[in-house]
Amino acid sequence: MIGDLISPVPKKGDIILFSSKSGENPALLNAARKARLHGIKMVAITASPESTLAKMADLTVLLPGELPEFKNIKQAGLAPERTETLFELLSFLIYDVITASLMKKRQPEKVCLK
Repeated sequence: MIGDLISPVPKKGDIILFSSKSGENPALLNAARKARLHGIKMVAITASPESTLAKMADLTVLLPGELPEFKNIKQAGLAPERTETLFELLSFLIYDVITASLMKKRQPEKVCLK
């Protein structure tokens, strides 16, 4: 998390993952501009392929912003209660996959995800 006191300061050669449904959040774009100035690679997760964030990123992952069917899934109790949008739910799934992959790469003999 950018600004988190225990996170290391990103440097050239690092990769930062930015996530924004609209791709136009001013604080996030400011951080992305600073990352670009320091030669940091950027991955954007967004629902807006023409957004400023998507255009700045080295790699863009496009997720659906919303689908009418998602409301039915939520109403049926098949999505987490705290998930407001399909974009948010899919983003969380991607973060889980990234985390599990990094954990396995760093300590493959100790990973047990249930």
